[in-house]
Amino acid sequence: MPRMKSSAEYFLQVVKEGEEPKWPHPEDELVVGHQPFPSGYVQYWAYDKESGKDDQDLPNAEVVASQYPTSSAVILVDQPEHLKDKDQDLLELIVAKDGHAWGKTESSLANLDDNLSTILEFAKDQFNINIEHFMTTKGVSKEVEKTLDNLEEKSENSPPEEHSGIRQVNTQPFAVGLGGGRLTSDYSSKPSSSSRGASSKLMLLMPLVALILAGAGALLFKDQLFGVFGQGTPPPEVTPTPQVTPTPTSTPTPSFDRSEVKVRVLNGTTKTGAAATLGKQLEKLGWKILESGNAPKKGLLQTEVRAKEGSESAAAALVSDLSSDYRATVSANLKKTDKADLEVVIGEE
Repeated sequence: MPRMKSSAEYFLQVVKEGEEPKWPHPEDELVVGHQPFPSGYVQYWAYDKESGKDDQDLPNAEVVASQYPTSSAVILVDQPEHLKDKDQDLLELIVAKDGHAWGKTESSLANLDDNLSTILEFAKDQFNINIEHFMTTKGVSKEVEKTLDNLEEKSENSPPEEHSGIRQVNTQPFAVGLGGGRLTSDYSSKPSSSSRGASSKLMLLMPLVALILAGAGALLFKDQLFGVFGQGTPPPEVTPTPQVTPTPTSTPTPSFDRSEVKVRVLNGTTKTGAAATLGKQLEKLGWKILESGNAPKKGLLQTEVRAKEGSESAAAALVSDLSSDYRATVSANLKKTDKADLEVVIGEE
Protein backbone atom coordinates (compact mmCIF):
# COMPACT_ATOMS: atom_id res chain seq x y z
CA MET A 1 0.00 0.00 0.00
CA PRO A 2 1.49 3.41 -0.93
CA ARG A 3 2.39 5.62 2.00
CA MET A 4 1.02 9.09 2.73
CA LYS A 5 3.26 12.18 2.65
CA SER A 6 2.78 15.91 2.38
CA SER A 7 1.17 17.22 -0.78
CA ALA A 8 3.03 18.58 -3.80
CA GLU A 9 2.21 19.46 -7.40
CA TYR A 10 1.17 16.32 -9.26
CA PHE A 11 -1.01 14.78 -11.97
CA LEU A 12 -3.85 12.34 -11.32
CA GLN A 13 -5.73 9.97 -13.65
CA VAL A 14 -8.12 7.04 -13.17
CA VAL A 15 -8.45 4.73 -16.17
CA LYS A 16 -9.98 1.34 -16.88
CA GLU A 17 -7.78 -1.65 -16.13
CA GLY A 18 -5.58 -2.35 -19.16
CA GLU A 19 -5.58 1.26 -20.38
CA GLU A 20 -2.58 3.57 -20.04
CA PRO A 21 -2.71 7.09 -18.57
CA LYS A 22 -1.81 10.06 -20.75
CA TRP A 23 0.48 12.66 -19.13
CA PRO A 24 1.15 16.26 -20.30
CA HIS A 25 4.93 15.54 -20.08
CA PRO A 26 7.03 12.59 -21.28
CA GLU A 27 6.82 9.74 -18.77
CA ASP A 28 10.60 9.52 -18.47
CA GLU A 29 10.49 12.98 -16.82
CA LEU A 30 8.00 11.76 -14.20
CA VAL A 31 7.77 9.48 -11.18
CA VAL A 32 4.59 7.43 -11.64
CA GLY A 33 2.69 5.42 -9.01
CA HIS A 34 -0.56 3.50 -9.16
CA GLN A 35 -3.05 1.39 -7.19
CA PRO A 36 -6.11 -0.67 -8.22
CA PHE A 37 -9.64 0.64 -7.66
CA PRO A 38 -12.91 -1.29 -7.34
CA SER A 39 -15.00 -1.97 -10.46
CA GLY A 40 -12.01 -2.58 -12.73
CA TYR A 41 -10.33 0.85 -12.56
CA VAL A 42 -6.73 1.85 -11.73
CA GLN A 43 -5.63 5.15 -10.16
CA TYR A 44 -2.36 6.65 -11.48
CA TRP A 45 -0.44 9.66 -10.15
CA ALA A 46 2.74 11.34 -11.32
CA TYR A 47 5.28 13.80 -9.87
CA ASP A 48 8.09 15.65 -11.57
CA LYS A 49 11.35 13.77 -10.91
CA GLU A 50 12.85 16.92 -9.39
CA SER A 51 10.12 16.99 -6.71
CA GLY A 52 11.89 14.43 -4.53
CA LYS A 53 8.78 12.23 -4.47
CA ASP A 54 8.70 8.51 -5.21
CA ASP A 55 6.01 6.25 -6.63
CA GLN A 56 4.80 5.25 -3.14
CA ASP A 57 3.86 8.80 -2.12
CA LEU A 58 0.10 9.21 -2.45
CA PRO A 59 -1.08 12.46 -4.09
CA ASN A 60 -2.94 15.11 -2.08
CA ALA A 61 -6.34 14.27 -3.61
CA GLU A 62 -6.11 10.62 -2.50
CA VAL A 63 -4.91 11.60 0.99
CA VAL A 64 -7.82 14.05 1.42
CA ALA A 65 -10.38 11.55 0.08
CA SER A 66 -9.18 8.93 2.59
CA GLN A 67 -9.45 11.49 5.43
CA TYR A 68 -13.05 12.38 4.55
CA PRO A 69 -14.74 9.08 3.57
CA THR A 70 -18.46 9.40 2.82
CA SER A 71 -21.18 6.90 1.93
CA SER A 72 -21.98 8.81 -1.26
CA ALA A 73 -19.99 10.49 -4.02
CA VAL A 74 -19.00 14.09 -3.17
CA ILE A 75 -16.79 16.93 -4.38
CA LEU A 76 -14.23 17.91 -1.73
CA VAL A 77 -13.07 21.54 -1.82
CA ASP A 78 -9.51 21.68 -0.42
CA GLN A 79 -6.75 24.28 -0.18
CA PRO A 80 -3.43 22.36 -0.09
CA GLU A 81 -0.19 24.06 0.88
CA HIS A 82 1.40 23.81 -2.56
CA LEU A 83 -1.50 25.86 -3.99
CA LYS A 84 -1.42 28.40 -1.14
CA ASP A 85 2.22 29.05 -2.01
CA LYS A 86 1.17 29.95 -5.57
CA ASP A 87 -2.00 31.90 -4.78
CA GLN A 88 -4.07 32.20 -1.58
CA ASP A 89 -7.27 32.02 -3.66
CA LEU A 90 -6.42 28.72 -5.41
CA LEU A 91 -8.46 25.66 -4.45
CA GLU A 92 -8.42 21.98 -5.38
CA LEU A 93 -11.72 20.29 -6.33
CA ILE A 94 -11.66 16.51 -5.78
CA VAL A 95 -14.19 13.90 -6.94
CA ALA A 96 -14.29 11.50 -3.94
CA LYS A 97 -16.06 8.16 -3.71
CA ASP A 98 -15.58 5.25 -1.28
CA GLY A 99 -12.61 7.04 0.31
CA HIS A 100 -10.72 7.40 -3.01
CA ALA A 101 -10.05 10.27 -5.43
CA TRP A 102 -11.41 9.74 -8.96
CA GLY A 103 -10.44 13.11 -10.36
CA LYS A 104 -9.25 16.59 -9.42
CA THR A 105 -8.82 20.08 -10.82
CA GLU A 106 -7.61 23.45 -9.60
CA SER A 107 -9.88 26.46 -9.35
CA SER A 108 -9.72 30.07 -8.27
CA LEU A 109 -12.56 31.67 -6.35
CA ALA A 110 -13.42 33.76 -9.40
CA ASN A 111 -14.27 30.73 -11.57
CA LEU A 112 -15.33 28.30 -8.81
CA ASP A 113 -18.92 27.98 -10.05
CA ASP A 114 -17.85 27.04 -13.60
CA ASN A 115 -15.21 24.56 -12.42
CA LEU A 116 -17.64 22.86 -10.04
CA SER A 117 -20.05 22.35 -12.92
CA THR A 118 -17.23 21.07 -15.15
CA ILE A 119 -15.95 18.48 -12.68
CA LEU A 120 -19.54 17.40 -11.96
CA GLU A 121 -20.04 16.66 -15.67
CA PHE A 122 -16.62 14.95 -15.83
CA ALA A 123 -17.58 12.55 -12.99
CA LYS A 124 -20.87 11.69 -14.71
CA ASP A 125 -19.47 11.28 -18.24
CA GLN A 126 -16.22 9.51 -17.34
CA PHE A 127 -17.31 7.18 -14.51
CA ASN A 128 -21.12 7.51 -14.30
CA ILE A 129 -20.67 8.99 -10.81
CA ASN A 130 -23.59 11.11 -9.61
CA ILE A 131 -22.43 13.75 -7.12
CA GLU A 132 -24.92 14.28 -4.26
CA HIS A 133 -23.26 17.22 -2.48
CA PHE A 134 -19.87 18.80 -1.81
CA MET A 135 -17.87 19.70 1.28
CA THR A 136 -15.00 21.98 2.24
CA THR A 137 -12.13 20.46 4.18
CA LYS A 138 -10.58 21.91 7.32
CA GLY A 139 -7.59 22.98 5.19
CA VAL A 140 -9.64 25.82 3.67
CA SER A 141 -8.68 29.18 5.24
CA LYS A 142 -11.10 31.47 7.05
CA GLU A 143 -10.58 34.12 4.38
CA VAL A 144 -11.67 31.68 1.67
CA GLU A 145 -14.59 30.49 3.84
CA LYS A 146 -15.75 34.11 4.13
CA THR A 147 -15.49 34.60 0.38
CA LEU A 148 -17.47 31.39 -0.21
CA ASP A 149 -20.17 32.66 2.16
CA ASN A 150 -20.39 35.89 0.16
CA LEU A 151 -20.64 33.92 -3.09
CA GLU A 152 -23.45 31.83 -1.64
CA GLU A 153 -25.36 34.89 -0.44
CA LYS A 154 -25.01 36.48 -3.87
CA SER A 155 -26.14 33.24 -5.54
CA GLU A 156 -29.20 32.91 -3.27
CA ASN A 157 -30.28 36.47 -4.11
CA SER A 158 -29.92 35.87 -7.85
CA PRO A 159 -32.62 34.26 -10.08
CA PRO A 160 -32.25 30.45 -10.48
CA GLU A 161 -30.02 29.38 -13.34
CA GLU A 162 -31.42 27.26 -16.16
CA HIS A 163 -28.45 24.87 -16.43
CA SER A 164 -27.90 21.87 -14.20
CA GLY A 165 -24.85 21.43 -11.99
CA ILE A 166 -23.51 22.72 -8.73
CA ARG A 167 -24.55 26.29 -8.09
CA GLN A 168 -24.40 27.31 -4.44
CA VAL A 169 -21.79 26.92 -1.72
CA ASN A 170 -22.38 26.50 2.00
CA THR A 171 -19.34 26.66 4.26
CA GLN A 172 -21.00 26.36 7.66
CA PRO A 173 -18.59 24.27 9.83
CA PHE A 174 -19.53 20.69 10.67
CA ALA A 175 -18.74 18.81 13.85
CA VAL A 176 -15.85 17.16 12.00
CA GLY A 177 -14.53 20.39 10.50
CA LEU A 178 -16.32 20.18 7.16
CA GLY A 179 -18.51 22.56 5.22
CA GLY A 180 -21.42 21.57 3.01
CA GLY A 181 -22.78 22.41 -0.41
CA ARG A 182 -25.78 21.52 -2.47
CA LEU A 183 -26.64 20.74 -6.06
CA THR A 184 -28.80 23.05 -8.13
CA SER A 185 -32.42 21.91 -8.22
CA ASP A 186 -35.39 23.01 -10.36
CA TYR A 187 -37.95 22.66 -7.59
CA SER A 188 -40.37 25.58 -7.37
CA SER A 189 -41.75 26.84 -4.08
CA LYS A 190 -44.89 25.07 -2.90
CA PRO A 191 -47.94 26.65 -1.20
CA SER A 192 -48.11 26.34 2.55
CA SER A 193 -50.21 23.54 4.00
CA SER A 194 -52.35 26.07 5.89
CA SER A 195 -53.67 27.66 2.68
CA ARG A 196 -54.09 24.57 0.47
CA GLY A 197 -57.65 23.23 0.11
CA ALA A 198 -59.28 25.68 2.55
CA SER A 199 -62.51 25.95 0.54
CA SER A 200 -62.81 22.18 0.05
CA LYS A 201 -62.41 21.60 3.80
CA LEU A 202 -65.24 24.08 4.46
CA MET A 203 -67.54 22.22 2.05
CA LEU A 204 -66.80 18.94 3.85
CA LEU A 205 -67.62 20.46 7.24
CA MET A 206 -71.02 21.88 6.21
CA PRO A 207 -72.96 18.52 6.30
CA LEU A 208 -71.43 17.76 9.71
CA VAL A 209 -72.52 21.15 11.08
CA ALA A 210 -76.06 20.55 9.76
CA LEU A 211 -76.24 17.18 11.52
CA ILE A 212 -75.10 18.68 14.82
CA LEU A 213 -77.70 21.47 14.62
CA ALA A 214 -80.46 18.97 13.75
CA GLY A 215 -79.52 16.76 16.72
CA ALA A 216 -79.50 19.73 19.11
CA GLY A 217 -82.94 20.83 17.87
CA ALA A 218 -84.40 17.32 18.40
CA LEU A 219 -83.15 17.18 21.99
CA LEU A 220 -84.60 20.61 22.77
CA PHE A 221 -87.99 19.61 21.27
CA LYS A 222 -88.08 16.38 23.35
CA ASP A 223 -87.40 18.30 26.60
CA GLN A 224 -90.27 20.71 25.85
CA LEU A 225 -92.71 17.78 25.26
CA PHE A 226 -91.96 16.16 28.62
CA GLY A 227 -91.99 19.51 30.50
CA VAL A 228 -95.33 20.90 29.17
CA PHE A 229 -97.53 17.80 28.83
CA GLY A 230 -95.93 15.50 31.41
CA GLN A 231 -96.46 12.61 29.03
CA GLY A 232 -94.20 9.88 27.84
CA THR A 233 -91.92 7.58 29.71
CA PRO A 234 -88.68 9.11 30.83
CA PRO A 235 -85.63 7.31 29.54
CA PRO A 236 -84.31 4.57 31.86
CA GLU A 237 -81.30 5.34 33.98
CA VAL A 238 -78.17 3.81 32.62
CA THR A 239 -75.76 2.34 35.13
CA PRO A 240 -72.29 3.31 34.03
CA THR A 241 -69.87 0.49 33.46
CA PRO A 242 -67.04 0.71 35.99
CA GLN A 243 -63.83 1.83 34.35
CA VAL A 244 -60.74 -0.26 34.96
CA THR A 245 -57.73 1.91 35.54
CA PRO A 246 -54.69 0.27 33.95
CA THR A 247 -51.68 -0.26 36.14
CA PRO A 248 -49.02 2.22 35.07
CA THR A 249 -45.90 0.63 33.67
CA SER A 250 -42.46 2.15 33.63
CA THR A 251 -40.98 3.19 30.30
CA PRO A 252 -38.37 0.62 29.31
CA THR A 253 -34.79 1.81 29.12
CA PRO A 254 -33.66 2.15 25.46
CA SER A 255 -31.49 -0.75 24.32
CA PHE A 256 -28.89 1.58 22.79
CA ASP A 257 -26.40 4.27 23.74
CA ARG A 258 -26.84 7.60 21.88
CA SER A 259 -23.09 8.14 21.90
CA GLU A 260 -22.64 4.93 19.88
CA VAL A 261 -25.26 5.76 17.22
CA LYS A 262 -23.73 7.48 14.17
CA VAL A 263 -26.04 10.14 12.72
CA ARG A 264 -25.78 11.99 9.39
CA VAL A 265 -27.61 15.35 9.24
CA LEU A 266 -28.61 16.74 5.82
CA ASN A 267 -30.30 20.05 5.05
CA GLY A 268 -33.29 19.62 2.72
CA THR A 269 -34.36 23.26 3.08
CA THR A 270 -33.18 26.53 1.58
CA LYS A 271 -32.09 27.80 5.00
CA THR A 272 -28.31 28.09 5.21
CA GLY A 273 -26.59 26.27 8.09
CA ALA A 274 -29.64 24.27 9.26
CA ALA A 275 -27.75 20.95 9.22
CA ALA A 276 -24.78 22.30 11.18
CA THR A 277 -27.08 23.88 13.80
CA LEU A 278 -29.13 20.72 14.27
CA GLY A 279 -25.98 18.61 14.39
CA LYS A 280 -24.68 20.64 17.34
CA GLN A 281 -28.03 20.33 19.12
CA LEU A 282 -28.05 16.56 18.70
CA GLU A 283 -24.45 16.34 19.91
CA LYS A 284 -25.51 18.05 23.14
CA LEU A 285 -28.17 15.35 23.56
CA GLY A 286 -25.50 12.66 23.29
CA TRP A 287 -25.78 11.58 19.63
CA LYS A 288 -22.61 10.91 17.63
CA ILE A 289 -22.68 13.14 14.52
CA LEU A 290 -20.92 11.41 11.62
CA GLU A 291 -21.25 14.29 9.14
CA SER A 292 -23.46 17.24 8.21
CA GLY A 293 -24.18 18.71 4.82
CA ASN A 294 -26.85 19.51 2.27
CA ALA A 295 -29.35 17.01 0.87
CA PRO A 296 -29.13 16.32 -2.89
CA LYS A 297 -32.65 17.75 -3.33
CA LYS A 298 -34.21 20.86 -1.81
CA GLY A 299 -37.82 21.68 -1.02
CA LEU A 300 -38.52 18.75 1.33
CA LEU A 301 -41.69 19.58 3.30
CA GLN A 302 -41.43 17.23 6.29
CA THR A 303 -38.33 16.10 8.14
CA GLU A 304 -37.40 12.44 7.56
CA VAL A 305 -35.38 10.04 9.71
CA ARG A 306 -33.87 7.10 7.83
CA ALA A 307 -32.64 4.12 9.81
CA LYS A 308 -30.38 1.16 9.14
CA GLU A 309 -31.94 -2.25 9.88
CA GLY A 310 -31.66 -2.94 13.62
CA SER A 311 -31.67 0.77 14.56
CA GLU A 312 -35.46 1.16 14.81
CA SER A 313 -35.46 1.96 18.55
CA ALA A 314 -32.74 4.56 18.04
CA ALA A 315 -34.77 6.08 15.18
CA ALA A 316 -37.84 6.38 17.43
CA ALA A 317 -35.74 8.10 20.11
CA LEU A 318 -34.29 10.49 17.52
CA VAL A 319 -37.79 11.40 16.29
CA SER A 320 -38.72 12.13 19.92
CA ASP A 321 -35.64 14.33 20.38
CA LEU A 322 -36.55 16.26 17.22
CA SER A 323 -40.21 16.72 18.18
CA SER A 324 -39.71 20.11 19.85
CA ASP A 325 -38.57 21.65 16.54
CA TYR A 326 -39.50 19.24 13.74
CA ARG A 327 -42.42 16.90 12.89
CA ALA A 328 -40.25 13.99 11.78
CA THR A 329 -41.29 10.67 10.27
CA VAL A 330 -39.31 7.45 9.81
CA SER A 331 -38.91 6.50 6.14
CA ALA A 332 -36.95 4.02 4.03
CA ASN A 333 -34.08 2.12 5.67
CA LEU A 334 -30.43 2.92 5.03
CA LYS A 335 -28.28 0.31 3.32
CA LYS A 336 -26.35 -2.11 5.54
CA THR A 337 -23.11 -0.79 4.01
CA ASP A 338 -23.88 2.83 5.02
CA LYS A 339 -21.43 4.27 7.55
CA ALA A 340 -24.31 6.04 9.31
CA ASP A 341 -26.85 4.25 11.52
CA LEU A 342 -29.40 7.07 11.17
CA GLU A 343 -29.86 9.90 8.68
CA VAL A 344 -31.88 13.06 9.30
CA VAL A 345 -33.05 15.06 6.26
CA ILE A 346 -34.41 18.41 7.51
CA GLY A 347 -37.70 19.56 5.98
CA GLU A 348 -39.38 22.97 5.82
CA GLU A 349 -42.02 22.10 8.46
